Amino acid sequence: MKDKARLIERVCVLFGGISPEHDISVKSALNTISLIDKKIFTDIGYKNYKLFLAFKNDRLAGRLAAFVDDNYESTWPEENMGFWGSFETVYDYEVAEKLFESAEHFLRQLNKSAMRGPWNFISQSIGFLSDNFYSPPVALSPYNPPYYVNFAEKYGFFVEKRLTSYLLDGRWGYEIPERFLKWYDKIKQKYKVKLRFVRAKDVKKEIATVVDISNRSYTNYWGYAQVSQEEADEIAKILKPVINDKCVLLAEVNDPAIGFSIAFPDFYIPLRESKGNIFPSGIFKLMKFLKNPTYYRLWALGICPEYQKKAIDVLLYLDIYKSLSSDGVILEPNWVFDDNKSMVSTIKHLGAKVFRKYKIFRKNI
Repeated sequence: MKDKARLIERVCVLFGGISPEHDISVKSALNTISLIDKKIFTDIGYKNYKLFLAFKNDRLAGRLAAFVDDNYESTWPEENMGFWGSFETVYDYEVAEKLFESAEHFLRQLNKSAMRGPWNFISQSIGFLSDNFYSPPVALSPYNPPYYVNFAEKYGFFVEKRLTSYLLDGRWGYEIPERFLKWYDKIKQKYKVKLRFVRAKDVKKEIATVVDISNRSYTNYWGYAQVSQEEADEIAKILKPVINDKCVLLAEVNDPAIGFSIAFPDFYIPLRESKGNIFPSGIFKLMKFLKNPTYYRLWALGICPEYQKKAIDVLLYLDIYKSLSSDGVILEPNWVFDDNKSMVSTIKHLGAKVFRKYKIFRKNI
C-alpha cells in the first residue's frame, strides 16, 4: 500500500503539470518504462490510450500519453492518426527516446499510419513552445524547456504546423487603430450584427450555442474534430470559476447567434505570486485577481461559414478588448496557425505584436 501511495503521489505531481527538475543527474541506462495503473485515473473519454512513466535508476524521469481520438477518427478517417501528449522529461534524450518509442509501438499495434503531438488531453493544449522561453507560462498554454523541441526533431518528428500567439498590450500604450473604430459601426449596420455577452441564467443553453457555432465554423479546419456536448460541459466546468460576465461574447444576426469569442483571465499570475500554494493565502490572491484581471487569453473565436470573410471577426476582437480594457490590460490571442493568412492579417492590422511561437510535430509510422 505504501509503494502504491508513493506511485500515486508521483503520478499526481507529474500529471498535475509540475515538471521534474531539469538538472537532475542521470548516470546509468534507462531501466524500464512502466504503464500507469488505469485505476489511478478517472475516465478521460478515450477507449484506446496508454499512459507511460519513465524511470531511470528507480527515479521518475519522464511521462507520455499515447492515444487514439475516436471523435477525430470519424472526422478525419483518411489520416488514420494516433496522438501523443502530456509529455515531460528530464534533460536526457535517452528518456525521451524510450517514451517516444513506447508511444510509437502502441500506435503501431493499433495500425495507425502516423503520430502527431504534443496533443494533450486538455482541449486546445497543443504544440511545443519553440521560442520566448523567458516570459512566464500562461494558463492552459504549453510551456516547456527548449530541449523538448530538439528531442522531438532528433527522434525523427518533423514540424507539421506552426502557431503563433500575439499580444495587445495596454502596458505599453496599445490603442485600437482609428481605422478599425471607423469600420466598427459600418460593419454592424451592413450585416445587422448585434453583440451581447452570455446570460448567466441561461448558461447551459448559451454553451450549447457556442458549441454549435464552433462545430459549424471549423468544419474542414485542420486538426479540428467536432466537440460533443459532454466535452463542452467539461470545458465549461474548468473555465466557469475564472470567467467573468465580460469574457464570452456572442454576435447575433436577427436573433440567431452567428459568432462568438471567449477570453479568460490568466489565473497563473496569482498562483505564481503565492508560489503555487492555493491554501491558505493563495485562494485570496486568486479571488482578488479575478475581480480585476490584468491579463486575458483570447481562447476561442468562431463565425458561421455564411458570415465568414465579412470582417465580423474584427467586431468580436474589438468588443472583447474594449469590454476588458483598463489601464495596463493585456489580451493574448492564442493560438493562430501561421498559414491562416486571413486571421494573421487581421491580428497584425490590429497592431498586435508576436509573443510566442509553437510547433506541432508528426512522424509517419
